[in-house]
Amino acid sequence: MPKQDHHASRAGIAGVELMEFAVCYDNSGTVLASSIFLCATAVFIIAAALAAGRLIATRARVPPAALTVW
Repeated sequence: MPKQDHHASRAGIAGVELMEFAVCYDNSGTVLASSIFLCATAVFIIAAALAAGRLIATRARVPPAALTVW
């Protein structure tokens, strides 16, 4: 029995040879989910930085006496 090569092509539809390609990365849903999570986290971090900057700029324009609660 001849040894089968793991990189050999296989017969496809109507005997046409189809080449098999190795997948060198994980294409599962967890990779997509982690990518979306990291992207959303980056957006929230940028939004929080902009909001903090806006609050600081607003506080600089308001006199300290107007910021007291009582």
